[in-house]
Amino acid sequence: MNAAPRIPDGLVPFPVNDEDVQLRGRGRGRGSGPCPTLVEDAGSCLLEILIVEDDAQVAVLLKDMIEVAPDFRVTGIAKDLAEALAAIAAHRPGLALIDIHLGGYGTGIEVAAHTQEAGIPTLFSTGNPLPFPVPELALGCLCKPYTCYSVCQSLRIVDKIIRGDPVDQDVPLDLELY
Repeated sequence: MNAAPRIPDGLVPFPVNDEDVQLRGRGRGRGSGPCPTLVEDAGSCLLEILIVEDDAQVAVLLKDMIEVAPDFRVTGIAKDLAEALAAIAAHRPGLALIDIHLGGYGTGIEVAAHTQEAGIPTLFSTGNPLPFPVPELALGCLCKPYTCYSVCQSLRIVDKIIRGDPVDQDVPLDLELY
């Protein structure tokens, strides 16, 4: 039986724009300091993301997709409102990626209301998007099913929006910006 080919370390399976790399560290977003809502990491800015997803397998898959890109790091995974609030208190993320339809305690809409109140930008992630945009709660919605490319491209776009930079990249078909 043939083994699957090994992807070399450091290889990113989607295009990296040199301009994006040069923009890291300029910190032109909200707040104070060189990298608002971002964390300094060896001279570059790293967007830290909280995943709120009630399906454990989807959450782990999404974490793996996100962390393929060196620009992003998942700070935690929460399955409901209570865990999301605890994760925010433990480590304030720069972005919350929230499933709208959570099982258990609290909906994604309730979680987004708390992240909005805390000043944390939100991107919805759902297989059943709302029939109308809710820009007061989120920057947009990433519709399931998605690919690694569409997740990372969507996060790059959202990162630019958070920083106040112009979005000059193609928007994936499964991303709706509000």
